[in-house]
Formats: sequence, C-alpha cells, structure tokens
Amino acid sequence: GYPVKISGNKIAAIAAGDTAADVYGFLVRIFPATSGSLEQDFDSAVPVPHGLHPVMTRGYINVLCAAGTAAKNGAGYMRVAAGAGNAPVGRIEAAEIPGETVAIPNCIFTGPVDENSITEVRFWR
Repeated sequence: GYPVKISGNKIAAIAAGDTAADVYGFLVRIFPATSGSLEQDFDSAVPVPHGLHPVMTRGYINVLCAAGTAAKNGAGYMRVAAGAGNAPVGRIEAAEIPGETVAIPNCIFTGPVDENSITEVRFWR
C-alpha cells in the first residue's frame, strides 16, 4: 500500500512538499484482481489515472519499508523529498530524516520487515 491524498475530489499520489496532514489513506490493491488488467505493476508509485482505486482509511496493510528499522509500535514516516535508491517521494520509512520525511499521524508499524523489506502498518484517521 502507498499513502495517497485527495486532490480535486480525486485520489492522488503524494508529491514532494506534501505534509503528513495531506495523507487521506493507503492505496489498496484488490486480491484477487478480477479485471485481468496488467496496466500497472505493484511497484509503481503513481496510481493509474483512471478507474476505481480502493483506499484504506482505517486498518492494517502491508507496505514496503524503504529505509530505517521498523519495530512494533514504531512511527511510520512518509518521504516528502526525493531520496536515493529505493526511497522515492511517497514511500514509507521507519526513520525520521529532517526535511525529507514526516511522521504520518496514527500510523504505526506492527513489527519488523521481512527479507523483502515488507512490513505491516496500522493506520486510522
């Protein structure tokens, strides 16, 4: 899942300079997918600009932790400035980097990452 915001009555990807208050929820990929569309891969940080996109505003979701060490009840941070490597704007991280990440209100990790850097967060609005 990726954090998203509301912009012009539509969901939109988090952009550079956005704040933690902009987070509306997390983009959710439906499983199993029934449309058969391969238009967007899971690792794309930008939602497809058309169609229906489910957004979770309360619950638990798996995320890619791009940096830091996720720990149970640790704060979830969102990248708001470009970073190196696997840390583009909008990704979830487990470390505060002044000027580059912001803490997402009501977003905590439920445990450490697995061998693929996937972990779970709890989020509520």
